[in-house]
Amino acid sequence: IYNATNYLLLNESKFEDLENITLHSELAKYIYAKFQTCVKDVRENLDNYRFNDAANTLYKFFWDDFCDWGIELSKA
Repeated sequence: IYNATNYLLLNESKFEDLENITLHSELAKYIYAKFQTCVKDVRENLDNYRFNDAANTLYKFFWDDFCDWGIELSKA
């Protein structure tokens, strides 16, 4: 989490307006779609008191999608 945060902070200046970001790349669209699915699943799990499932969903999104795909491919 520490390294992912540092990478994002180092690249924050590339975004002029963090309020109105436009998704241009396929990678950005992919990560955004996965994030939306993650949010939906976490809300559903929390609403049904499945806290472990909610935590696992967040964990999998952060490591499998955001870090492994999003951050690593953005370096290329």
